[in-house]
Amino acid sequence: MSEAAESHIRKEALRTSETMAMRAHDRNAEIGLPSARVLAKHAGEWVAVVNRKIIAFGKDYRQVVTEAEQASKGKEPSLLHVPSNDILLL
Repeated sequence: MSEAAESHIRKEALRTSETMAMRAHDRNAEIGLPSARVLAKHAGEWVAVVNRKIIAFGKDYRQVVTEAEQASKGKEPSLLHVPSNDILLL
């Protein structure tokens, strides 16, 4: 394969990954989650979210639920498990 063809393939791959990251960011905003970049910091943990803000996080689900109930100020938090880094797709 020529050097020009390899360069073109690399540029297309980069463009595709950037597009996928933008779509993930847009989907997170639509459903009220923090950005994928913020969630990636909590890989392998449970996260409680209210109004796109993380109010509690940790490895122990029950502890996160307890902390979220105290910090949510009467609002219903969303709870999710962020996949570990080895399987996290952004």
